[in-house]
Amino acid sequence: MRTPNKRWGRNFNDFSKTLKIDPEYFDSYFDRANAYFKLGNYEQAIEDLIDIEELDSERAGKLIVTARAPWFAEEEAQ
Repeated sequence: MRTPNKRWGRNFNDFSKTLKIDPEYFDSYFDRANAYFKLGNYEQAIEDLIDIEELDSERAGKLIVTARAPWFAEEEAQ
């Protein structure tokens, strides 16, 4: 059984390869930011989130709101 860090590390490499081929592929930046976050590499995650914001600010804003929705619900329940 693979540990979550190994899985995210492998996925991170896939996302990075995709971005070498197409440096404007929004989804790979978002997915790689998520992998960085899961691996505890917060600064790199933020850098990728900044990149997606520059690529498509409207879509990036929607994803950030969607990603934070469960956190807001948890905060209200407490």
